[in-house]
Amino acid sequence: MNNFEIVKKGYNTLDVDNYINTIKSNYELKIGEYRVTISDLNSKIEFLENELKKYKEKEETVSKSIIKAVEKAEEIEYTSKVRFALEGERVRVFKEKWLSYINQYLDKMSPDFILEVNNYLAKVEKEAFLLFQKEFHIKDYFEETGKYIDI
Repeated sequence: MNNFEIVKKGYNTLDVDNYINTIKSNYELKIGEYRVTISDLNSKIEFLENELKKYKEKEETVSKSIIKAVEKAEEIEYTSKVRFALEGERVRVFKEKWLSYINQYLDKMSPDFILEVNNYLAKVEKEAFLLFQKEFHIKDYFEETGKYIDI
């Protein structure tokens, strides 16, 4: 508390007015500082909200890209599996065709030669299947579809 000079009928009004003006000035300075701080903080909030909006837009773009990439990968995987199955079928038909030709000439060939050819064809078919299975991870596809190649 400030010590005011006591005069007739109370305190010295000049001292009281000076004291009030000093307090008022200090208060106005503090309010000005707070307004600047509030303004700075509001600007910072606005900036950060804009940055957050940009990151959310980027996140959405990245999410959509990842989803499209996964869909494309699944499509490529499915297409590869279908192509493998078709190629396996083509090889089977080719084998049957040649076995048919061989069967036409069975009486002209020795039984040992026929057995040797059958064993060789079975070996080639097994090696091709194992190669495709290893390269394309096809075993799961055959288990899902119920298609199997006798090996």
